[in-house]
Amino acid sequence: MIAVKEDTLILLGSYFSKATNIQQILDQFLTPLFTFVLIDYRDCHPEARESEVLNMLATLINKGEERLTNRIPEIFDLTFEHTLHMIDKNFEDYPDHRKNFYTLLQSVTNVCFSALLALNATQFKLVYDSIMWALKHTMRTISELGLEILQIMLRKFQTCDPQAAQTFYQIYYLETMQHIFAVVAECSHTS
Repeated sequence: MIAVKEDTLILLGSYFSKATNIQQILDQFLTPLFTFVLIDYRDCHPEARESEVLNMLATLINKGEERLTNRIPEIFDLTFEHTLHMIDKNFEDYPDHRKNFYTLLQSVTNVCFSALLALNATQFKLVYDSIMWALKHTMRTISELGLEILQIMLRKFQTCDPQAAQTFYQIYYLETMQHIFAVVAECSHTS
């Protein structure tokens, strides 16, 4: 059953990535996707959660572009914290979930940045902390994804609402610099 679920998710992700009729796909697939796939992901035991759900969401967001911005809070409610609780204990468990989690976060940051700005302070802090955690990761792919996400975020803040950018820099600038310097200064860091 798990193999069938994984193969179906891979097939859906491939279909979404090749599709040219994205609005029709969003109209027909989004509600069933949220109703069955994402709720199942949220409610499953962590061992039974399919990492391909996160990868498929990243593909759908990249393909759907800003059309999915209003659905990001729901995506976060159904996947973000549940996945984060799986991967925040150490740097080794659930490597596929970890990679796909950061791939999803990269897609959201790049394509639906305004959705991140609409998060409440606690949710945004969780996103920010996740990115900083990725910077310190021992897996090179994860630390590189974290750096890419941070770079995208900082570029997006250059062009967004000046008040939002000012608030971000007041709260997070010093902490961001401290994290970056800590990663650079750490001799044993593999990146």
